[in-house]
This record gives sequence, structure tokens and C-alpha cells, in this order.
Amino acid sequence: MSSIVDHSFLIGRGRLGFLLLHGLAGTPVEMRAFGDALASAGYTVSCPQLAGHCGTADDLKARSWQDWATSAEAALDDLCERCEYVVVGGLSTGALLSLWLATKRPADVKGTVLLAPTLWLNGWVIPWYARFFNLVMTKWFANLIGFPDTHPHGVKCPEVR
Repeated sequence: MSSIVDHSFLIGRGRLGFLLLHGLAGTPVEMRAFGDALASAGYTVSCPQLAGHCGTADDLKARSWQDWATSAEAALDDLCERCEYVVVGGLSTGALLSLWLATKRPADVKGTVLLAPTLWLNGWVIPWYARFFNLVMTKWFANLIGFPDTHPHGVKCPEVR
């Protein structure tokens, strides 16, 4: 059973809008301080909750990047109606979705802000079997494999999360 709670936000009333996209398994809350600062500077800020996020692991696994892209594009459509100009930015996976939107909709996206975009996976915490993802590019197979979130990686402090 899904337990998804919507944490999307829309603040400010400027002619320039910022569409902020959170990261994988993240929430709009992680973009709130950035959004508040932009709104205080006179900009309109929208941060949608990407499909499948803010619920259970099963909720997230049931969605694909295309579902997240659809969430982002719907928020872009809404912000384009409210603002004269729109800049799209995001954190990690949200940054990659921002690039995707900018290439798909160059007439609507006037700029990008990329925070920690993951352009290449490299590191000692990536399991040995990750190299097989390129061999089997099916979602059901990818859902069978998880990446460990062990010390010193990940946000451990509950107040920060």
C-alpha cells in the first residue's frame, strides 16, 4: 500500500521562475532552503515531488525515470504559465532531469543550475555486479539489485534528512 505524502511547494511571485528538482529517493524538502532564498530574492520557485518519491521503497521501484521526467515536465508547464522566464535546476538526479528538460524544451528553459550532477558512477562502494547493468537494461532486473548506503556515505543525521 502506498503511503506517499506530497511535499511539493510553489512560492514567490517573480517574473523569473526557478524549477527545482530533488534527487533520487529525495524529497522537495531538501530543496526548500534554496527555494526560500530564491523566493526572498524576488523569484517564483516551484519544486514538484517526483513520481514515486516520499513513500515506500516499493513506491519508488514502481516508477521509472520517465515517470520522474513527466512530473518535472508538468511542473515546467505550470511554471511557464506563471513566469516570463524559467530556469531549471536540481540536485543529483534532479540535475540530470534539468539537463533533460533543457535539451527537450530549449525555448522554455532559459538556464540551468546543476547541483552535484551524477555524470559518471565511480567508487569503491559500487558493488562488483553493477557492471552487469549495461548487459541487462531491464527494469525488473535493476530492481533486484540495490546499492549499499554504508558509512561514510549517505545522510545519517535524522535532523538533516
